[in-house]
Parts: sequence; C-alpha cells; structure tokens
Amino acid sequence: MGLRPEVVVIDASVDQHRSKYPLLQLLADVDPPIPAIVVGGKESLIDRTMALRLGARSFLRKPIAAAKVVAEAERILRRLRPQRGRVLVADDDPATLAALKAILVGAGLDVVTIADPLQVLSTLQAERFDLLILDREMPHLGGLELCRVLRSDPRWHGLPILILAEHRADIIHQIFDAGADDIVVRPIVDQELVTRVANRLERSRIYRNMSDTDLLTGLPNRWKAAEIIELLRRMAKRYLEPLSVAIIGIDDLRGIVERHGGAAGDEVICRLAELLVRTFRGEDVAGRWSDDRFVLALYGIGREDSAARLRIALDEFQRIESRDGQGEVHPATFSAGIAVFPADGADLPALGHAAELALRTAEARGRGHIEAQVDETLASPGGQPIDVLIVEADEALTDLLTHTLEARGYRTLALLDGHDALTWLGPDSSAPGARVILMAVDLPGLDGLALLRRLKEMGITRTSRVIMLTARASEPEVLEALRAGAFDHVSKPFSVPVLMQRVSQALEV
Repeated sequence: MGLRPEVVVIDASVDQHRSKYPLLQLLADVDPPIPAIVVGGKESLIDRTMALRLGARSFLRKPIAAAKVVAEAERILRRLRPQRGRVLVADDDPATLAALKAILVGAGLDVVTIADPLQVLSTLQAERFDLLILDREMPHLGGLELCRVLRSDPRWHGLPILILAEHRADIIHQIFDAGADDIVVRPIVDQELVTRVANRLERSRIYRNMSDTDLLTGLPNRWKAAEIIELLRRMAKRYLEPLSVAIIGIDDLRGIVERHGGAAGDEVICRLAELLVRTFRGEDVAGRWSDDRFVLALYGIGREDSAARLRIALDEFQRIESRDGQGEVHPATFSAGIAVFPADGADLPALGHAAELALRTAEARGRGHIEAQVDETLASPGGQPIDVLIVEADEALTDLLTHTLEARGYRTLALLDGHDALTWLGPDSSAPGARVILMAVDLPGLDGLALLRRLKEMGITRTSRVIMLTARASEPEVLEALRAGAFDHVSKPFSVPVLMQRVSQALEV
C-alpha cells in the first residue's frame, strides 16, 4: 500500500469528464477522509456546491499562483492537524479525561487535564493555553458557571471555550448563553472533536495575530498591554509588591509630523518603542497606548526607582538622531507620568487615569519631564475601604473568589496568611479597611478564629462584616464564630452563587 497523502489538489476540468468528481467521492470514502482542494475555472455554482458536498475543503478559481494553492493546503492542514496548540481540559471523570487526552494528543496537541474545577483559574494564570474544554456538570463549580466567570475577565475574552454536554436544545441554549464557543456532544466522536478543536484554534490564531500587536512598532497594542499589566497587578496584589505604571507621551509629535512629514513621525514612534524594549527589563511590559502614547509597567519597582529609570531612558532618547526624508535632523523628547499600585489606584483603569493625570502635570512643565506624584485632588480616591477582603490559604479558591467578586464590580484584596491580615487591618496600618471580610478558619500564621477574636477586640467587627469559611460545619464551631463576632458562616464546599448572595447581603447591612 502506498503512502497516504495529507491533502490532494484536484483539477476540476480533469476530474469532471466522466462523472461529477469521482476522485472526490473516492477520497471521501477513505477512513479518515483525505482533504481535497478543487481548482477550477468557470464551473457553475451547482458544480461548486456539489464539490463541497462531496468533501472538498476549498474551491479555488483559475488562474491561480501555485504559492496560493500551497498556502491554502497549509491552512487546511493546520485546521485538521493543529500543531503546538495547548489545550486545558477540566472534567471530574478520570475516564473522560483520559479519553479526551488520547484523542487530542493523537492530533498533535499538547494537553493538560485537571479534575478539580477550582484549579482552572490558577492553571490559566500559571500557563498559556489556546483552548479550554469544560464538562458541563462538575462538583462545586459547573462548566457553565466557570465559563461565565472567565468571560467576565478581559484576559480570557478571546480564549476559545468548548463545553462537554448532552445534545439537548435547552442545554445548547444555556451553553451559548454562558459565552461558550462550541459544544462537544456526548458520546464523544474522535474526528468530530478534533475538527471542532482545530476550527476554534485556527480562528483564535488569526484573531490573536491581528489583534494583539501594534503594526507600526511591534509592541503589544493597548488591549494586549492592558491584559498583561492586569496579570502583574494581580500578582502585586497577592504578594504585596509595588507595581508602577507609566504613561509616556512623545512631546509635540503633531508638530514633528507637520514640519517633517508623517514618515518622520513614524520614525520617532519606532525609535521610542525600540528604546523601551532595549532599556527596560525583560519582565517589564511596554505597549502602544495610543497614537503618541506608550504604557510601561514595572513590577516590584516603586515610584522613585521608576522615575529614575525613565530619566535614564529620556536622556538616551534625546541623544538619538531622527532624520526626515531630506536628511534633516529633528530632535525628539518625551514626558511621562507615573502611578503606583495600590496607592494611586486599586485597579488598572484607576492606575491608567492617575498616570494620565501625572503626565498632564509633566507636560504642563514643558518638554522632557517625568512626573512621579499624582495630584490627589484629581486622582480617584484611594482611601475608601475595599469592598471585600479575602483571607484564605487556598490560592485556587482565592483566585476564583477574586475573579467572581471583581466581575460583579467589587473592589477586592486577597491575603493568604492570618498574621498578614492582622497587620493589614490593625491600628498601625494605613490601609483603608474592608466592608466585608471572607475569612477561612484554617490559616497559616494565625488561625481564623483567633484572628476573628483579635478583630473583635480592636472593634473592627463593628464596621466590617466577617463571613467565616470552614471545611467543618459543627454547631459548636458555628456558634463560637458567631460569638467571636462573625456576621455569617458558610461551610465548604459551598456554592459560589450562594456565597455571592451572602456577600451582597453583608454589604447592604
């Protein structure tokens, strides 16, 4: 038996002579079918439709360059045999996980499986995946609810999500209403699964390539830069590290364009982009924010150090000679405004606004200034208490609660240790406090009940509503927590919507 071709290109004028596309019929009968491209001239719409019905993947019109035929063949093969795609599969059934992994690995995909839906968020944060498959029914958190949580986060708006479920009209409606891209029907059909996954990966790849990068500079565009900076903000929030966000504006870019032309303006923009990439650390994030503005995020670096680094970059930028089409030198400078998390803003929109305000102050002082102080009369208030403080050692659960609460518009902070929570809430802290505290009983450093008693002694339970989270639900423990000052008590495992309702009630009191 000869080698099996991966794709076949058929000349319609040859294959049609005796019957309508006999070779297409033969290729379609092979198991699995061999994909085919039909190249034709003035065939009718009926002929084209028949070719596609018989299994042709594409119909190209003559005359056509060979390179275009090859490109179309490569596109089809990418869809059928996606390479280097990373898929995360979540299902509480080990047999289903094993079956899905075998099918997808056989199609050339890198597959990670997890049985606990609470681990999905932390896994997505730790690694990059191209597609997610969720079982509709899982303990603690079903696939539809998890899909809604992910779709509420801008970082995963574009992540293809497939739901594994039964083929019922009411279920299909729920799946698409939750924001999923497609359904994988039980029982699983190998080739159908691979095709659905391949289609989604191909569309996602095209979308990412078009939407993530600024075409002029090659830097992440505003949407992508914001996505990456939000990841850094969450890390800074969890590990209590500083995060500086700078908005950088090219001074008088419009004047450069008017005097020297659009090409000169583009050259200045590209020179600054190259400088930012070359000057700052690999872990820093630089992106194109708008026509004449860039964004720069520096993790673990405070206000003064960020300003010092930007001044070094400014000095180097001023030494760069940019020339127009006639060879005339036109000097360029930039100004920058810096905002620091969490002092100047608790979320990315607030930080961006504060950095813009600082930039306006810098620009008002003239060309080439760095402003590291935000005008407190203009910046969004940072002294207001956050809505919900989460004190929980389980990072996966903390991530889930943080995402769910922030999707509902609540300002949150997560701490993993009882002593850290006591320090943050204590009388010597400058922190603004929290309206509601979700607190686990089992905590490192200082257990939840002991922490609750200390908070009551300090009078914090009079202004902050404490909801205790525990894996045990004995009546004595519940009574002890309530006597110690808890507002409410929820036992693990709990329903996330039920907990959100309890939080809402606590905030309304």
